[in-house]
Amino acid sequence: MNGTVLKRMTLCLGMISLLCLAAFFLALDDIYDDYASPALLEEYLIGPGTNLPEWTACPLEWRIVRLGFWPMAAFHVVAMLGLLRGNKAA
Repeated sequence: MNGTVLKRMTLCLGMISLLCLAAFFLALDDIYDDYASPALLEEYLIGPGTNLPEWTACPLEWRIVRLGFWPMAAFHVVAMLGLLRGNKAA
């Protein structure tokens, strides 16, 4: 793999990874504030076996977290390959 191509891939995946990180923060903050805050859990989890309401499932937020993992993982793999390749050239 050409060094320039690897640098461009790392830069592109790094920017996507940064966007995923921001999306993770927003999704998890939304889950915490609206769906699973301590006050909310206290209100609904009165006793053992109490089920939370359906609206607490927050599928969009969890989908963001699940799908955003892959670009971040790809970025880290490409970045590590670039660093390893750079060490061999030195």
